Amino acid sequence: MSAPKAGGGSDGVPLLLSERRWTGLDLLASSASTSVATWCFIIGGTVSYYLGAVAGSFAMMAGVLIGMLFIILALVPASTKYGLDSTSASKAFLGTRGWGFSAVLLFVSLAGWNALLLIVLGRAADAILVAAGVVPKDSGAWVATLAMLLGALVVWSIARKGPDAVRDSQKWIAAGVLLLSGVVMALLVQKVGVSGLLDAKPSAPSPDKAFNVMTGVELLIASAVGWWPYVGGMVRLVPSARRALWPSILGLGVPVAMVSLIGLYAGLVVPASGGDPTVFLTEVGGLLFGVIGLSFIILANIGSTVVGVYAMTVSLRNVPAVARRTSWNTTTILSLLPVVFVMVFLADEFFENFPSFLAMCALIFGPICGVQIVDYFILRRQQLDLTDLYGAGSDNKYNFWAGFNPAGFVAIAAGVAAYLALLNPLTYESHAFYSYTSATVPSVLVAGAVYWLASQAVIARGKGGYSRAARTRARSSASSMG
Repeated sequence: MSAPKAGGGSDGVPLLLSERRWTGLDLLASSASTSVATWCFIIGGTVSYYLGAVAGSFAMMAGVLIGMLFIILALVPASTKYGLDSTSASKAFLGTRGWGFSAVLLFVSLAGWNALLLIVLGRAADAILVAAGVVPKDSGAWVATLAMLLGALVVWSIARKGPDAVRDSQKWIAAGVLLLSGVVMALLVQKVGVSGLLDAKPSAPSPDKAFNVMTGVELLIASAVGWWPYVGGMVRLVPSARRALWPSILGLGVPVAMVSLIGLYAGLVVPASGGDPTVFLTEVGGLLFGVIGLSFIILANIGSTVVGVYAMTVSLRNVPAVARRTSWNTTTILSLLPVVFVMVFLADEFFENFPSFLAMCALIFGPICGVQIVDYFILRRQQLDLTDLYGAGSDNKYNFWAGFNPAGFVAIAAGVAAYLALLNPLTYESHAFYSYTSATVPSVLVAGAVYWLASQAVIARGKGGYSRAARTRARSSASSMG
């Protein structure tokens, strides 16, 4: 199949209603297959350092619900109404040039998520070949590296065909991984019994019990908020928020919680694994099950990486120079280059510091969610002007000052400062009231509040298109795009 033509989800331009061909079931399948990748096991394994099975289960479920609330409010209504991906929507509160800040963040974070998936894919392939006796245990990193590169090649071969291929590649992956998770759960119970699982102790808890519980909550809030780069690119392919809401919740929130719980339980039963499926699958299920399970992990990670590369490519094609000078096919290659760099040269370092990467996602995307919610619901009354979002010139309502909205950047900085005042994302050293508030929730609230206050000065100077007349023109522009 040849590379897709512009439009129809294959460029950064807003999608017309006629181009939004995904059903709620398509979104559910793609969201679930994306969300149930290896990171869930590792997130749950990280929680097993702090909490046991019961406390960890409640903390994680609470965290994913809070995080999903923020991400759905920030993206689903605007992206489905106007056919916008995450970075395009950010033009409304960062400006016609300032949106590049969010595009860079999206690109870097997705490169990290995709690199993690391909790193674990390589480790899984190496574990299968070692278990089967094909290669010796001390064969070095070349097997995993080769597997990662082959995985990247498969991802490119799917993503280069556009959104329909992304959708079609997801249909059976989610079901397979959820089935695998259920089998792993049954094996864990068989191995240690229900009482043994409930009595298993966390491997590295803090003396502060409140800190342990809140860290379990915070890790799942961070994982959900970290979906900001993905969600816009997927839900914009659905024609309405009503059709996208429950598939987003059931496809992103529920599977993340379920599979992360398996990672928690596996981390408690096999502490050395830290939730890493390349370690615990063979341990709990034996050689045959381990090989089958690792094969499912490889399949799941391919599916999730395809969605990530698609979102990266859409974001890149929002850059006019990229859209003019490269094809969709070439842009998918550009999207994979940083992923390949990380997985080839920094694989071990990145994998070992995944909790810090997760916290960094919350550090920046939490405040962005807070700003976006206030901008869209309170200040703009759910009205955006598509003509100006993709236009230029000093009279553009989203031009603000030279293409930058200082209120947006000040608010994001305030949210980041609030997060850092509560938690160090590199060491997980907490401060002040973190044990009772988390770090992400205050950062979202602070960013939103500061943005509302700072925007009053913007509105007073007639910038930003917040007037009633501007909203009326925006409504007319949206109707003409229908």
